[in-house]
Amino acid sequence: MPTLVNIGTLATCRPAGGQAAIHPISRAALAWEHDRIVWVGAETDLPPAFRADPIDAGGRLVIPGLIDCHTHLAFGGNRADEWTAKLRGASYLDIAASGGGIRRTVRETAAASDDELQARALGFLSEMIRLGELDIQVTLKDVKNVHLSVHPPDGRVTLVAPSATRLDVARAYAISKL
Repeated sequence: MPTLVNIGTLATCRPAGGQAAIHPISRAALAWEHDRIVWVGAETDLPPAFRADPIDAGGRLVIPGLIDCHTHLAFGGNRADEWTAKLRGASYLDIAASGGGIRRTVRETAAASDDELQARALGFLSEMIRLGELDIQVTLKDVKNVHLSVHPPDGRVTLVAPSATRLDVARAYAISKL
């Protein structure tokens, strides 16, 4: 059974205290079997049964896998300039009046090919996984409640969706007025 040892700080979330409460454990260890964590605590308290297959964390911070509960993975365009405008004081209404905002995204998504959208979506997904997201809910065309679950350490992705839906990464949603 693999065990991560020499964890500088292990951030845990316990039922008591709500989602915002972080319960750090210094000099910690963590043991798992298959895809389930079976023991967490101070390394000095690690049971002998979990000491056979240690992996050294090198004193690093270890946090729980991240969950993204609402992601639009396939979209066209880039609105980084709008973020800069907001930082400089522009309101969302100012940005929308100048042709930006969600309508800009809809126009640019409609103009993008399915191949372009798929390539972007896969790029975003790869980066999300690299950053530690383990459960991602994605909004795709005509598909609701699609979940992508990432299985560490190999990064294998499982798609969970209603069986009657088409799961190609195509056009994102549209609004009535462009």
